Amino acid sequence: MAEPVSPIMGAKSFNCPHCNALAHQKWFDAYALYTSDPPSLPDDQALIKFIDENKLNHEYENTVNWAKKYLAGRPFGHRNDNFSSDVHLEMFYFTQCFSCEQFSIWVKDKLVFPFFGLDTTPNEDMPADARESFIEASLIFKASPRGAAALLRLALQQILIFLGQPGKFIDKDIGALVALGMPIQIQQALDVVRVIGNNAVHPGQIVIDDNRDVALKLFSLLNIITEAMITQPRQIGKLFEGLPPGAREAIEKRDKPKP
Repeated sequence: MAEPVSPIMGAKSFNCPHCNALAHQKWFDAYALYTSDPPSLPDDQALIKFIDENKLNHEYENTVNWAKKYLAGRPFGHRNDNFSSDVHLEMFYFTQCFSCEQFSIWVKDKLVFPFFGLDTTPNEDMPADARESFIEASLIFKASPRGAAALLRLALQQILIFLGQPGKFIDKDIGALVALGMPIQIQQALDVVRVIGNNAVHPGQIVIDDNRDVALKLFSLLNIITEAMITQPRQIGKLFEGLPPGAREAIEKRDKPKP
């Protein structure tokens, strides 16, 4: 199976962000026409009623098709041979997919529509500030994998602070947790997020924008780290606290250092 081709500024073909087909893309410059009237939107229910009443009426076929496109909620175009513009918008572009004919919108070299984040959620036990960074990273991932990786590095730093580390130097914080007996698999997960996140902030050997899968794996790693370092200890702690007082006292006595 061929690798998907990500949308890239100026590319003649890529996987369409609407239909996902690998298709030729037609590029358009953007021009604007001044209007003295404020924008107004047709009433959805009125359009639905109009379509139902006229869908078999060939006289209104073009208007019915326009109403259907409007209700879809996506930008669409129609040819206007009499159009003259007031403004040429620089660094603002459109692409139209040869396969589905849908339009995508670009600002400078970034695809801004359609905009959609990842269908991934942070572990419920992730600290609040780290959750915010995680969610923000998921929202920008498709537009900027490098930016998402940098935010996930920040989320890691916030988790380490929650775990009682200073948070100033991530490498030292991980070393301190290893000294406290942290499992090697979790240490490796922490270092993966640290190293890839560092490459996002300070470019190194890993080119994140060219290797989106690398950045994508950081989301699941952060959830694994949270599960191992926060969720599981919390669940075990609750179970232990539920033991009878006598049993807990006997355990504490057993594990008390011998003089």
